[in-house]
Order: sequence, then structure tokens, then C-alpha cells
Amino acid sequence: MISRRGRRCGAFMGGKDKREYFEGWYLKHQKGSKTISFIPSYHVEKDGRISILIQVITEKNAWEFQFLPSQYYGDRKRFYCQIGENVFCEKGIRVNLKSKEAEIQGVLRYGSLTPPSGDIMGPLSYFTMECNHGILSLSHKIHGSLLINGERYNLNGGCGYIEKDWGTSFPEGYVWTQCSVFDKGHMAFTAAVAKVPAGRWKFSGCIAIVYYGGRQYRLASYLGARIFRWNSGEFMICQGRDLLWVQYPWKGGQSLRSPVKGRMSGKIQEALSCKIRYRFWRKGKLLLDVTADNGSLEVVNPGCFSSIPT
Repeated sequence: MISRRGRRCGAFMGGKDKREYFEGWYLKHQKGSKTISFIPSYHVEKDGRISILIQVITEKNAWEFQFLPSQYYGDRKRFYCQIGENVFCEKGIRVNLKSKEAEIQGVLRYGSLTPPSGDIMGPLSYFTMECNHGILSLSHKIHGSLLINGERYNLNGGCGYIEKDWGTSFPEGYVWTQCSVFDKGHMAFTAAVAKVPAGRWKFSGCIAIVYYGGRQYRLASYLGARIFRWNSGEFMICQGRDLLWVQYPWKGGQSLRSPVKGRMSGKIQEALSCKIRYRFWRKGKLLLDVTADNGSLEVVNPGCFSSIPT
């Protein structure tokens, strides 16, 4: 996917000239009850120190693996990230991760990626944002398996999702969700609502894509979408006669590190596989009503949501 800045959003954008900067990819793999995500990332602190991290999250566990800056390579023309023996790219991943807590090895190959029809940030990609967001694939097939602490994760025939974030820090408060569903026809949901800083002010922004029947339906603040309900258990996005209503019983999840001015000093929680209900009305008519048991969810600082109209 080519961004409005003329580069693939998956390509590495960092460098020695960056300060208080982070760049990370999120690669999710799912088949039935088995779900695992890898988060390779690159960070530069204010004093110029660089750190490299791979975080791994499953339904019940989360681990992190640290690397030296010399072990990192990121391609500036395409999505290709190599950290030590580990490779993450458009064609798949190869991992060989070892620590006192976990050992993860294996190769996963990807089918054709499904990028969004245009930059998910829209005109916001022209501005310097605290956190930029990109989606490389809404859905793609997976072939292969992983060995995780001696347990075989057979992901052959499963589904994948890839996104990317880069900038200085994650938003002050946000909800993010992603889910792929197969039992009622192939469909995928990805949506986020967030407190977005804009100079001295902050506004509530949203982006969402519903992928169904080979079509993509997008709702976004820059297209006129508004957030009409947002709390720790649900959010609702309305754009003209289109409406996306997401409900979730948030109970917390696995702990992950997050960027704060480039440094991975923040903490967030992600529930990688939980029950989420998605309802989508298209032009006033209910198109989808799906309750999934394998949705992924992050809810950060719900206290800042109170200023959102309901």
C-alpha cells in the first residue's frame, strides 16, 4: 500500500536523525482457538539511544525479547524487517526466539495480502502526528506452524492481519479492536477510537474498516464520521446512514510495553482473543450482526472518554 507520503507504510522510516521516535509492526495469526501476534519494534530515546524489541502475545501469555541495535535491519522501500535470526515481511515470518521464559520457532508463509483501498489515515497523513497508523493487510491466508514452549501451533489455513504504528507516543486514551470471522462468510473488522492531540488541543478521532463480501466499508473522522458512544464497554461510530456498533466486556488482558516519547516505558493491556459483538448498518439497513469469540481488543485510559457525547 502506497501512503500519501509516497512510501509504502510498511517500509522502515527511522534513522539516526530521529529522536523520541518509535516504529512498530503488528502481525496477527489466527486459526480456530489458536491466536498469536508478533510486535517487532524500533525505538529512539531523546538522548539518541536505540532499543530493539520483539513482543509476542498469545491468548494466555505475553513475552518480550530484546536485541542490540546492530541486530536490526529495516528496508526503506518495502515491508521487510530483520531482527537477529527473525524475519517479518510481506511473504511471511521466520522466528527463532529464546529466553528464560519462552522458546518460539517456526516459519509462516502468507498468501496475497489485502491492503485497504487507500491510506487509512486519509488527509491526516499530510500532518505530523503523535501516532501514525497504517494497515498493510486486512486479511490474508497463512500456511505453516509454530512451536511455542514445546506446543505445536498449527496455523495452516488460518488468517492473518498486519498493521503498523510510528511516531513518538501512543494516544492518551484509545480503544482498538480487530477480528476475522469465517463461520458466517469471510469478513474482518478493524476499528479504533482515540483522543488525538492537535497542537494545544485534542479531539476525538475514529477510523474503521469493515471487510465483507470482498468489499471494504470505511468510516473515518475525515469522512465525516462521529463517535456517539464511547466507554469501557462499547463504542459507536456513525457516518451518514452507516453505523458501526462495537460491544465488548473488557476484563483486561496480557501486559505489553508501549512507546512514550520514543521510549518503551508505557504499559498497556491487550486481550488477544475475547468475545466482541460487531453490528454494522449500511445505508440504514443492518448488514452484519456478529458475535465473535476471537476478537482482539485494547482499552487504554477509559477515564478520558467521559467528554465524548453519548
